[in-house]
Amino acid sequence: MKNSVVFLLCLFVFGSNAIAADKKSSSQAILSAIDANKKLNKLGFEWRDTQKKILAPAKKAWDKGEYATAEKLANKALSFVKMGEEQVKVSATANLVSN
Repeated sequence: MKNSVVFLLCLFVFGSNAIAADKKSSSQAILSAIDANKKLNKLGFEWRDTQKKILAPAKKAWDKGEYATAEKLANKALSFVKMGEEQVKVSATANLVSN
């Protein structure tokens, strides 16, 4: 009985912090991805699927409380943004983008 009480106490204390951290980190990841994607879109190099097929589902997953899925999708969107940024650099080198 004593072990059960200690376990439940630990679960309550540490479990609630873990859930809050997942919620916060996934929210931050989504916001970062959205901001970075907007900047890339202004340069004309937003990848087609980033908003509709990755960020929108990330927001829906977050709304449902599926924070791990939301963060995974946000990180995928950030990787698309990074690849788009590489395209900007290559295009600038080839004089395809005006600075």
